[in-house]
Amino acid sequence: MAKTYDLDAPLKDLLEVARRDFGKVSFETFSQGKTSLNLLQILDMPAYLDRLVAKTRPGSPVELPLWAKVWPSASILAMFLSRFQVRTDAEVLEIGAGTGLAGLVLAAQGCRVTLTDIEPGALLFCRINALKNGLEDRVEVAQVDFTADTLDKRFDFILASELIYKERVLAPLVDFLHGHIKPEEGCEVFMASDAQREGRMFFELAQTRFKMMRKDIPFKDSETGKTKTVSLYRLGGNSPC
Repeated sequence: MAKTYDLDAPLKDLLEVARRDFGKVSFETFSQGKTSLNLLQILDMPAYLDRLVAKTRPGSPVELPLWAKVWPSASILAMFLSRFQVRTDAEVLEIGAGTGLAGLVLAAQGCRVTLTDIEPGALLFCRINALKNGLEDRVEVAQVDFTADTLDKRFDFILASELIYKERVLAPLVDFLHGHIKPEEGCEVFMASDAQREGRMFFELAQTRFKMMRKDIPFKDSETGKTKTVSLYRLGGNSPC
């Protein structure tokens, strides 16, 4: 049975749960434009991975906590959003939110944001981060599998980063985005991905339903020192990136 968490618990209790299940954790400050957010991070990832391996049955794959890292694509998407003029009454959905950086940037600007992920650990960290930054009144956290679930509302903006790396999710992802963005002028999907991920099927399908724009943004990888590129996509909008 998949682990679940009581996300209505106080911040102090949720932090105790995070330490119990993920080992040493600490808040790290991420500054995006004029917005600074404190996000919970796993401090000793190798030690946590050792725990995962020890609990995994022999021959079974280890489920790596990819959601726990703030990837460059998420950071660049958040930086773009910090400079984007958005209505403060806008309703925003982030899918595959991980630690929730992009969505929390818009919540800090006054938007009402729903952070979603399929991983219970990601939902725990999203809730902790919303509480830590005093955004709990504007942020809802929910478990959503975009390949299977349908929500009962549409949104002004949908955010996503690093979701086009598995071919089996590409067609359901296009369907989900099309079914949950408001069919109105100015309502857009913002996506970011490592430029090396082609996701050709996704873009071929998306172009049949959305107007699309792309901007490649180079950055220096702090781990390797090499220059890499993140691609920022806008689906459904009419303005250039």
